[in-house]
Amino acid sequence: MKALKNLVVAGIVLVSLATVSLATAQTTQSELQKKIEQYLRHIYAFGPEVKLVVAEPKDSEVLGLLVTTVELTSGESHDTAKMYLSKDGKFLFRGDMTDMSKDPMAETRAKIDLKSAPSVGNPGATVNLPSITIPFSLQEIGSDCGSAISSAVTITGPNGQKVSSDFERTHWLSPR
Repeated sequence: MKALKNLVVAGIVLVSLATVSLATAQTTQSELQKKIEQYLRHIYAFGPEVKLVVAEPKDSEVLGLLVTTVELTSGESHDTAKMYLSKDGKFLFRGDMTDMSKDPMAETRAKIDLKSAPSVGNPGATVNLPSITIPFSLQEIGSDCGSAISSAVTITGPNGQKVSSDFERTHWLSPR
């Protein structure tokens, strides 16, 4: 019976030590976390009244970069910032990472439903603009851009006539 009692006591002691050890490990900052906090305190002149909590850096979506969050508390004010740093701890920057290989508006466009949107008139109707006012002439923007604008835009004069010659396009696209 005494052996069982000793075994239970030993088990409780081991569990207690493991819990204390785990709690201590979670509150201890890594050298990199300390370096980030010291750097931010130095650069932004944060005094002891400003509480900075730097999360453990982890791999980001970009090879060679780590990502962390920094929580700043000063009195009633609170802010959180995502920060990236090089794996060697030499470079640190704040910002958002954007994957340029993906269309950032695809998800938003997929949510737009125009089928049930109200409309008036013929959906295939032609839209004519009586004139376009652009504060420069084709000569001012160069022949390449002027040609692109001329071929991309169908210009209709005030009487409904289609403007077709370079002279007429220049006339209608020039400032008055």
